[in-house]
Amino acid sequence: MLEIAIKAEEDIETCLAIRVQKDQHIKLAGEVRNILNDCKGKVKSDESLLVATFDLERTLPLPYLNTGEVYYLRELQMLNFGIHAYTKEGEKVLMNMWPEHCGARGSQEIMSSLHSFLEDSVPDTVKSL
Repeated sequence: MLEIAIKAEEDIETCLAIRVQKDQHIKLAGEVRNILNDCKGKVKSDESLLVATFDLERTLPLPYLNTGEVYYLRELQMLNFGIHAYTKEGEKVLMNMWPEHCGARGSQEIMSSLHSFLEDSVPDTVKSL
């Protein structure tokens, strides 16, 4: 998104400000990735720990069509909330998908997915999340 804003911006000062914002974002993303890798390393030696990451992916059009008038007539979009859980036993990936007519991108849908994960997928040995 920031790269698109940089390319679209005509004012040089605004463009430079967006570039600084992009550089800060990239630096922060690297720091967060390092923290995640450190946490994943700790999990390998301690069965009482669980590290989880999650991501709500953009809508996935169904059926998948990329050309023609039919592309604009499709009515169903899918949402995918992915959870990656890391424990001493390894990585477990859970994908929660729902069509947009059954739910949106709101807090209730996200909390339902997280609640299901916490209730059904966290081992009893885990004491710290």
